[in-house]
Amino acid sequence: MKRFPQALLGLVLMIGIAMPVTALTSDADPASGSPTVSADSSGSPAPIDAATSAAAPTEQPSSSDSMAPTTPAEASPSSSVSAIPPASTPSTTAPTSDPSDATTPDDQAPATPDSTAEASPSADPTDEPTGDNPFVMADDSWGSSWRASEATGQLAEAPNPRSRSARAVAVTGPGTLDNSRTGKFIQSLAYPAHLSQQRYGVPASVTLAQAILESGWGESTLTRFGQAYFGIKCTTQMSQFQSGCVNMSTWEVVGGNQVNTTAGFRTYASVTDSLMDHAYLLRSLPRYAAAFATSTPDDFARAIKAGGYATDPLYADKLINLMNSYNLRAYDSYDQQIIITVEGGIGQLYWAMGGLNSALGYPVGAEVASAVPGVTLRNFDHGAIIWSSSNGAHALTGAIWDAYRGSRSLRQQLGAAWGDATAACGGGVMDFAGGLLSAKPGSYILVSGVNRVLYRNAGGTNSPWGCPTDSEGHKSDGYYQSFDNHRVFWTDIIGAHSVYRWGDIGWKYYYTGSATGPYGYPTSEETAIPGGSRQDFQNYHVYWSAATGAHTVYRHGDIGWKYWQNGSTSSRLGFPTSDETATASGAYQDFEHGRISWTPAGGAVISYR
Repeated sequence: MKRFPQALLGLVLMIGIAMPVTALTSDADPASGSPTVSADSSGSPAPIDAATSAAAPTEQPSSSDSMAPTTPAEASPSSSVSAIPPASTPSTTAPTSDPSDATTPDDQAPATPDSTAEASPSADPTDEPTGDNPFVMADDSWGSSWRASEATGQLAEAPNPRSRSARAVAVTGPGTLDNSRTGKFIQSLAYPAHLSQQRYGVPASVTLAQAILESGWGESTLTRFGQAYFGIKCTTQMSQFQSGCVNMSTWEVVGGNQVNTTAGFRTYASVTDSLMDHAYLLRSLPRYAAAFATSTPDDFARAIKAGGYATDPLYADKLINLMNSYNLRAYDSYDQQIIITVEGGIGQLYWAMGGLNSALGYPVGAEVASAVPGVTLRNFDHGAIIWSSSNGAHALTGAIWDAYRGSRSLRQQLGAAWGDATAACGGGVMDFAGGLLSAKPGSYILVSGVNRVLYRNAGGTNSPWGCPTDSEGHKSDGYYQSFDNHRVFWTDIIGAHSVYRWGDIGWKYYYTGSATGPYGYPTSEETAIPGGSRQDFQNYHVYWSAATGAHTVYRHGDIGWKYWQNGSTSSRLGFPTSDETATASGAYQDFEHGRISWTPAGGAVISYR
């Protein structure tokens, strides 16, 4: 077995394993301890939106008005970063739309773990596999090398030998430059596939073939936004590599019949975690033990099929055909270097962020059209960069990426990015065409429409308003949204206005029921006036001064009219010192320097003191 030259350690980020979307058998014996998976009509489990055909994505010239670029460079043009021409493969065309996003229901809500499925083993029985498996390295010299590099944070960036203007990511593998979409997909998974081979003994060629088959060349929603290349169902116990769970529609074979259902599938923080989870599952389940006694990738594929990995009788043949068609066995030796390019506007931003040493990590697959018209996307190990002709390229990482990838409806609502993410509000904040996204680990809040306009005018996260604290809610015939220090209320007729949450006017408003109380919706902002402040609502004016506190004046009564006709707070009466009070004969209200009394017979009368 050839050792991996340390000089070629181009791409060194280790992250995990994942189980096949089309792979695990749907009729497995529960006693085997494997998570359940769904099956397509051929018997291969897969979420509905995952393409399970072994065929490569369609590669046709796109029309001039297509959302999909003919090359990534055409999608996000750049004067300083150009595409590297392929060695022998023509440039390819990304799909004009996301087939998975078009058919997959909203997948925002996390799935409840499948209580009927057996959890996979929690202990790692084979961190350092031993025995005669030819796919496992004899020692851990390679693993030590990448760990040392990871510890120093230094990852190699190799210049492209064929172009002085383009920059490239160096990954290890057969020394052929393939800039097609299929080539980029294979090359970008080659490194983590070999890491999983080195750690668990699953041939990289088999992992790559399964990822192609089960993720539809990386273009399923589960893969693109869940970083899941094999579609393992969620169980009662989280995998050591799993980051979350998402509900998705899927086909399952029940009693020989194909049934459409919704199931929870594992999601991952990175591509490597997905591939590691897949290899760990195969290594840890006894029914696949025979595969690790084989000596060729073909026999390994046949052995996992025989172990019950898929119900499709042709599953092993499909994997072998993919290995033949794309020379995947060459990746098992992994002794040469491959170049993956990151071109155009996306490439410019990627390299400006630090390339391999950035928060994004290494690139995965090709630039493709997203479900949002006019927006293209390039995945990376720990995030993505989205690009549009009107707003350029912007990176999605951390909590922003988790929120964006976790909900199809949110992605469609957000549209193109308007700016870069900034660290704020316990996570990140990023402006999109459809709203301002505030995200932190495990949750997000969207500020959109008139709420965003008012919030932005106030200064956004740097304003006295602070950060958004909840999503927009519905109240009576209008809407509201809360921030640290303010709450916005709006209706189609009145518009949007905020109420300061911690002031006397705000406390008085909220104490009486806010918009559903007698005050109604605010019709102005709180405004400073000589001696105090005032805020108007549908039915009341509220006045405040340090001496008198906050008191209301009814807008539609005779006492109120009398007060305003005489000049309100600037009159001799001054600020109100009480709210309007009912009596047996009428009503009265006190002010700093007098009282207004009202009776049905006499109307409103001022008495000064």
